[in-house]
Amino acid sequence: MSLKEQIDSDIKNAMKNGEKQKLSVLRFLKSKIKDREISSRISVQDDDILSEIAKQVKQLDDAIAQALKASRNDLAEQNRAEKEILMEYLPQQMSEDEVREALKIIIAEENITDKKEFGKLMKSAREKLKSQADGRVINALARELLG
Repeated sequence: MSLKEQIDSDIKNAMKNGEKQKLSVLRFLKSKIKDREISSRISVQDDDILSEIAKQVKQLDDAIAQALKASRNDLAEQNRAEKEILMEYLPQQMSEDEVREALKIIIAEENITDKKEFGKLMKSAREKLKSQADGRVINALARELLG
């Protein structure tokens, strides 16, 4: 079952079970997927859907931080709940140590020797790690490894 079909199935189940928040989050995600299909004029694949989910999770992280900064704990909790729903669809996230080891492997494979090749490292890392690690973590660890 593709990720798109899984989301459709989960929307139906949320409707049957009366899970309003989950239904709302999944409908919003489905509309984002549909927008992407319309703008690119092709049917989206699982990788495209995963990148859209990761993008939404990142936006929710920012919204949580803003809500906490404004002392809006109720809004932060709502955003956390939405994030948890979306996280169910992402692959297991890598720990910092796992990302560091993956970056070391990429550095060795690509024969990267200095800071000037940072862009090359980031491009390879994004391709290989995709939605398994946050881009901010990859960036910080890549800078650390390249000194």
